[in-house]
Amino acid sequence: MAVVLSVTMEIGSHRLSQQGAITKRMTAIEEMAGIDVLCSDKIITLTLNKLTVDQSLIEVICMLLWFIIVFLASQMQCLFLMA
Repeated sequence: MAVVLSVTMEIGSHRLSQQGAITKRMTAIEEMAGIDVLCSDKIITLTLNKLTVDQSLIEVICMLLWFIIVFLASQMQCLFLMA
């Protein structure tokens, strides 16, 4: 069974190399087969396996949420005044 798995992995590695993929470990092929989402940057490189969010982006999102909350609260107040 181990021989069949090793040969199958080697064939898969060879096919990936024909498409330009570079694998350093045979287990990397098996690990990649089990992923659902692959994240990469705009030039399609994989880096530290971590996603980060810039602090300024968080501040902008918080400000937008604040404006949405204020807007919705003002709309609710208008509805109560009309009733």
